[in-house]
Amino acid sequence: MIINQLKITLVVSNILKTAFFVSTILLVSCSSTRSPVESKTPKLPPTQVNLKLNICPMSVSNAPPSIDRKVQRLSAVACVNDVEILVAPAPNACLSSGFGFRHGRQHDGLDYQSKPAGTVIAAAKGTVINKVFRIQDYGNWIIIDHGNGVYSSYAHLKSVSSKISINSKVKRGQVLGQMGETGGAAQAIHLHFEVRKGDYDNPKKWWGLTALNSFKLPEKC
Repeated sequence: MIINQLKITLVVSNILKTAFFVSTILLVSCSSTRSPVESKTPKLPPTQVNLKLNICPMSVSNAPPSIDRKVQRLSAVACVNDVEILVAPAPNACLSSGFGFRHGRQHDGLDYQSKPAGTVIAAAKGTVINKVFRIQDYGNWIIIDHGNGVYSSYAHLKSVSSKISINSKVKRGQVLGQMGETGGAAQAIHLHFEVRKGDYDNPKKWWGLTALNSFKLPEKC
């Protein structure tokens, strides 16, 4: 009788050990494998704003690489000192002149045209630091300080929005005015757009800054 009881006790003990071992394996397996609900959602890349820009149907100096007159650049923004700035702040316009040497002199910006004359928008958020009319060259001209030593300017505007004045805070995409042909340097209705970097507090102000070719800048920060 005692032997039988010992056998039964041993069998029960083995069964309990086996059950404990199996339950431990199942517990470890469950804890290491997350269910679809518990799984960590992967980070998605930031929304990409694609550039849709054509070369104007004319002879265009210093044009960036293009195929069938479509500019071959993925991003609509360029990065300068950690500031993302629009390459073409003239919606639905085409590029009529690139950055570089032309007509015997340096062209320090990009020219955009559209027919009828289109709107001009802020290339990035910032503060308006200059709003002036220069009859000798730029006509109605706006300069925006984007911070981090980055500036943009918009010349030859036909008109300027009533919401724009010196010290105005602007958002990227905010309407600044309408492209035009004001100023002695304009030979057609267009926007002359420039991006520069440096310390604006210099004796030459705008002309003391370094002019940049937006098409050669990184596509993201």
